[in-house]
Amino acid sequence: MVADTAGQAAIKALELVKTKFKSKSAAHLTAAAGPGPWEMMIGSCEGMMQNPAVAAKYKLLLVEYYIPGHASGVGGYDKGKNGHRVDSMPIVNGVIKTGNICVPVFFIPEMYDAFAKLVKSVDGIIVRINPGQLDGETQIKFDELMRECIAAGIPVWSSPDVQIQMGAKDALCKIANLNCGLADTLAYYDNDSFIEGF
Repeated sequence: MVADTAGQAAIKALELVKTKFKSKSAAHLTAAAGPGPWEMMIGSCEGMMQNPAVAAKYKLLLVEYYIPGHASGVGGYDKGKNGHRVDSMPIVNGVIKTGNICVPVFFIPEMYDAFAKLVKSVDGIIVRINPGQLDGETQIKFDELMRECIAAGIPVWSSPDVQIQMGAKDALCKIANLNCGLADTLAYYDNDSFIEGF
């Protein structure tokens, strides 16, 4: 009975911390962009450090996408059990350790207008959405919004154009002949080159 009570207390404390961090993160977004559905866009804050309580110089967003109904049950094979990419919280914490604010948010296509308002209100955006996770039209719309942010002076890492030009697999091909690459690293971009090269 004592062990059960201790276990229940631990879960209540954890839920309180997660809710508190989520609410505080939503308050940072409200301060930047005004009222909005921010709590719905913030996923689990498990593993996240507390953002600075005092005014920070910069406010950043780390943007992810949770694939609805994905077979993994966590929004994509690149996600951990909390629905975030496994390196997302360490990146968020890295920003927080500099004394600046970073809030992880999920891009929800049905909330595009609110999301557009939010991203245009911060100082920088870290995009952690793998190419191919958004459908064609949604990806085009998302990329165009990121380009608008860049044009407005808001840095986006990595920008849509960098992702297109230097996707991870493409980058490996481009360094294949350097001493840190592998000479037999190849990529095929159409059926004919695949048939000939493979």
